[in-house]
Amino acid sequence: MYPTISRGLYSISNNTSMFPKNRWMSASAYFYPLYNPYRIIIRRIMTSQFNRDLAIDDISITSSAPNCYVPYSDVYNGSENYTGNNNRCDSWSNHPNYTLSDYPFSQLQNAVCRNPGGYRKQPWCFIKNNKWEYCSIPMCPYAPTFNAQYPLGSKTPISLINFAKGNTQVGRVAIYHSGKWGTICRTGLSTLILNLLCKQLGLGDIGSLVSGSYNGVGDVWLDNNGISCPPNASSLDDCTLGPWGSNCSHKDDLWLSCSYQKCQSCTTLPETPTIVVVTSTPKLPSKYTFSIRGGLNSTSGILYGRYLTQTGVICGNNWNLASADVVCRQLGYLASYSSSVPNIVRPSGLPTLISSISCYGWETTVEQCKVTIDNTGTCSSSRVNAISCNPQQHVYTSFDRPEYCLFSYGFCGWNNTGYKPWIWKGFNDVSHFTPFSKPSVSYLAYAYVYRSSNSRTPINAILTSPIFTGRTRPQTVSFDYYVSGSSLDYLEVSYINDDAIERKILTLSISESIDPWLQKTTDSFSTNGRPFKVKFNCTSSSSSPSSTSSAIGIKKIALPSTTEKDLYVNTPAIALGASFAVVFVIIIIVIATIYMKNKRKAINTRRQLGAALVTNSADNINMSASPNSINSQHPVTQSSGSGK
Repeated sequence: MYPTISRGLYSISNNTSMFPKNRWMSASAYFYPLYNPYRIIIRRIMTSQFNRDLAIDDISITSSAPNCYVPYSDVYNGSENYTGNNNRCDSWSNHPNYTLSDYPFSQLQNAVCRNPGGYRKQPWCFIKNNKWEYCSIPMCPYAPTFNAQYPLGSKTPISLINFAKGNTQVGRVAIYHSGKWGTICRTGLSTLILNLLCKQLGLGDIGSLVSGSYNGVGDVWLDNNGISCPPNASSLDDCTLGPWGSNCSHKDDLWLSCSYQKCQSCTTLPETPTIVVVTSTPKLPSKYTFSIRGGLNSTSGILYGRYLTQTGVICGNNWNLASADVVCRQLGYLASYSSSVPNIVRPSGLPTLISSISCYGWETTVEQCKVTIDNTGTCSSSRVNAISCNPQQHVYTSFDRPEYCLFSYGFCGWNNTGYKPWIWKGFNDVSHFTPFSKPSVSYLAYAYVYRSSNSRTPINAILTSPIFTGRTRPQTVSFDYYVSGSSLDYLEVSYINDDAIERKILTLSISESIDPWLQKTTDSFSTNGRPFKVKFNCTSSSSSPSSTSSAIGIKKIALPSTTEKDLYVNTPAIALGASFAVVFVIIIIVIATIYMKNKRKAINTRRQLGAALVTNSADNINMSASPNSINSQHPVTQSSGSGK
């Protein structure tokens, strides 16, 4: 987490395997800090089946940088083996004062640039004659530092934790003091304080005590004797706090449920106060506008609408999930959780604005759906439509982060813009609209662009990444895609440096169906160490209806990091390469053996021919003196003998 910025948690590793008993295991995880400073949190989560102790030891945090260096550190672990003066590095093993045992974290296995122990300003290496020189390696850019007056922007930060998935308004209250998180004792807390805590959390104005599922750890920082607040306080910063440290036990930790004030007898509902939510989907303009009121939070409650100058509720019996999806997307959310919300008060007598909204589920705004305006009466409580929207992914995981997105929980921080923007389809969400009829595709998570058969509107759907750290090595972008229909034109992928110039790295024709999913990789590109964004743009220029609907889906966007390539060893690739190397060496040996054998044979043949010529010449000269020498098997000896 980044304590000076937000309460958000970024998941970097989840180990759900059962560990063997009485045995130490090793585990590691890689992550890329987005800001400075940051805090690492290790949590143990137990189920009722886990009845053993779990211990951790030897925690170490090390940095790795294959393309750049950090001054006075040994984090550089790249492959550069020449100095700035173009002299080749000598092997570290030739220098007894620099051994692996002396510098176990400096990776001195090869003749490469390193900074053992981080004692010099930048990576260096030995050259000839026991001299050394600095290497020409760029310095790493620092993660941006956010200096806030107080952690989390508050003098007394609080947070809700341990809440159930999908219910972020209920949880145990954690409070930050003296560099540590602790809890608050619930005993004797007034309604004023409970309401104040919800206001500071931005989760409502009504706080209620609830029972927690398990107790907290650490210090119990405050109890009712340590919190004194004036009636007009807006946060704990306006209160007098202390003494810090309570005698309460963790079984009395404060669990809190936050909600907004409900309206039970009024004819108009109070609008839920706006909460700043980081979304990847734009709030789209339409002649119909909506708000969510009277619920537990800003994402669920009674649906209220406005058309021209008229306002009222949506009242009817045919309200469904497909229509709720379109409304939620129009409000800037991912999709809908549900087209009904239990345990909220639905007042009778509210003015009706719309009696029916009928959508397929792929529409961008309600304006593209069939809407029936009926503002002539009031709505009974049983017919008041409610909605619960999915507010976007706010915690990144190993497989759902901007540089490796499986779309499991949303757009992974990518920004969704353009006319007819991309639509998110959740994993196993078969109850929502799916653009592809194949059952095996319907259960996957992906982002898609849909063009109906009767559409007359061109499409320009844009998906833009957050800013990535620049790399000096070539970079590619890979993704899987699926196409149905023939009325879409192109999918273009480009990257944008800090000079704001867009450079295309892939233009893909999508005018015909593609089944099954195909993987595509862009051309390689280099940003020369400058920060950059990646942009996906789906286009269709046609303004005429087509015979069938068309759609493209993308999933598993990946930007293979050069850092990841250097950190992980590709064992199958190494084995395959070694096999080819062995085969190549064997072939060379066989060819060399045949060549040498043929060469020796040729030499022996020439020797025999030469000897035969000598013998024949000697025989012709001495034939009259020794006619029996023709049958000799040793012509040279015999030739010399016959001269005696």
